[in-house]
Amino acid sequence: MKGHIGWLALLLAGCVNDDHTFFVADVTVALQAPGTGPVTVVFHHAEQQVDDGMLAHPLGPIEDVRVDAGNDVLAHELHYPQHLGAGLVIYAWQDDDEDGALCAPGARDEAAGVTEVVDWPAHVVDATVVLDAVCRGAEGLWPP
Repeated sequence: MKGHIGWLALLLAGCVNDDHTFFVADVTVALQAPGTGPVTVVFHHAEQQVDDGMLAHPLGPIEDVRVDAGNDVLAHELHYPQHLGAGLVIYAWQDDDEDGALCAPGARDEAAGVTEVVDWPAHVVDATVVLDAVCRGAEGLWPP
């Protein structure tokens, strides 16, 4: 019987999860896009932390939100995972041909842009992303 209790205790100890802390912010993003298609807005950690910070690297994606064509403002409640990184970078790209891919072969040039939220963390964020780069992924625009 004692052996069974020991195994049960070992199994339960192995199921303890790490603490996850989320910072909630109301984010408003003004989009200055030259085209007519929908815009995908991607929230990133400015620096993603892996293995307790030993393998930190820029741009850790948090969440992406699609904004319908014709809308130039995104109002979004962001649940920011503090345990995975630091800082906030907002990347956006416009899908003018609505194929779901940024500048796929045969597609015309699609605009993209990035901005860093310098006053992060804050519970209310107002940011502007100017989509003035052509066919550039987030990694091609950040860090500047």
